[in-house]
Amino acid sequence: MKLALPHLIVGLLTAVLIFFLFKDYAIASADIIWLAANTVLLVCTLVFYTLYYFRGHVLTISQWGKVTFIVSLLWGVCWSLPPFILLGTDNVLYIGILVTFVISMSSVPAPVLVHYPGAYFVFITLPLGSLTLKTSMVSIEHQEIIQFLPPFLWLSLLIYGWDLHKTVIESIRLRLENELALGEARQAGIAKSQFIAAASHDIRQPLQAAVLSLDAIKASQGKKLDLLLPNLEKSVDSISDLVTGLLDISRLDSGSIEVRSEHLALSSVIDKLKARNILMAKDKGLSLTFNSALLSFEDTAIFCDPILLDRVLNNLVSNGIRYTDSGAVSVEVNQLEDTIVFSIKDTGIGIASEQLEDIFDEFYQVDTVERDHKIGLGLGLSIVKRLCHLQRWELQVESVPGKGSCFSVAVPVGCKSAIRSVD
Repeated sequence: MKLALPHLIVGLLTAVLIFFLFKDYAIASADIIWLAANTVLLVCTLVFYTLYYFRGHVLTISQWGKVTFIVSLLWGVCWSLPPFILLGTDNVLYIGILVTFVISMSSVPAPVLVHYPGAYFVFITLPLGSLTLKTSMVSIEHQEIIQFLPPFLWLSLLIYGWDLHKTVIESIRLRLENELALGEARQAGIAKSQFIAAASHDIRQPLQAAVLSLDAIKASQGKKLDLLLPNLEKSVDSISDLVTGLLDISRLDSGSIEVRSEHLALSSVIDKLKARNILMAKDKGLSLTFNSALLSFEDTAIFCDPILLDRVLNNLVSNGIRYTDSGAVSVEVNQLEDTIVFSIKDTGIGIASEQLEDIFDEFYQVDTVERDHKIGLGLGLSIVKRLCHLQRWELQVESVPGKGSCFSVAVPVGCKSAIRSVD
């Protein structure tokens, strides 16, 4: 649309010039009809041009494309008329002038019309086809050259127009991708700013509690510390979890995490997971159980990076305990073909179905009353998802608000005989 107006003005001026040059050779009243047709088409095109800029939303992009095609078709019909209604002479000079004008008017609008190849095709085909037909009907000197020019230039313009169309579309695609990337960068910047604000608050709170606990310990001077030490331990654990999460995200963003898979006894993974979370569950009055349909944990091996698996499972189990106020958290282990599936189930607050996609985003926290008092930055599940993606583990989640959630991770089966012995 931005390029259309100059071409319309040039087109009208060219039509006026042709009117004065060929009016003496035109069919009766044909010159007036020709000029009037150009004027009417110009007015109609300007109406669409104005409508686009001031009421562009009345038509969809697809509909505007159809308008462009129809207008181009009408202009093509209009410019196919001069060879038959204005060129009533065999004078080679006038034939050459008209050939030059028609070819010019067919080629100049290419940068505007190539956005819509169909519109461009009909616009150049009608006038150049008409010119080819007319030149084949006259007998003049060097007729072969004049007859050769229109079809040759028609083919050349088609090739040129198609190449230009691909270039234009590619430039639009790149511009949209750049704008999308810029938008994502801005969103990331906003998310990082929100993260910094949340991190500074959440880290400051347990740190301040730890400092106050240490001051109280110093002031106790040998008195009972049973009430002070648990608060201090809880504050330090909170700081440790926050910093660990930040470091994990930083390492994932930088791509510096290396996967070192090995064959492991399933029992060692379960023992470590139980030791790290049993006290947390006990403190909340929850039951933490480990169940399996396998013969035994000792007879089963898995193949994975032990550190990364521990990070994934510990995040899921600790999350289950954190957001469960009553009931139980269970870890079920089953074999499905060539994978070992860990299913962490809880009877906690649950997650709404429309939030299941969002919970794996960085800094996202489920917005519920039960969750408001919890400590965290919303990094745990994001770390879980990215670590699973890094190792191509299948991660699934099912949840019912008020009844609990189930997170499942599928890890490859290992070879028991390949487990390294630890001296």
